[in-house]
Amino acid sequence: MDDTHHMTLHRTPPSFQCIIVIYIPYNFLYWQNVLNYF
Repeated sequence: MDDTHHMTLHRTPPSFQCIIVIYIPYNFLYWQNVLNYF
């Protein structure tokens, strides 16, 4: 049961990972700008 769950987790990520890879730098830049304002 755990193995199948792991398989589905492994099967889903590609687009999810892509979103994270794009989102984290943007989020980091966003917070840098916010902190620069203060």
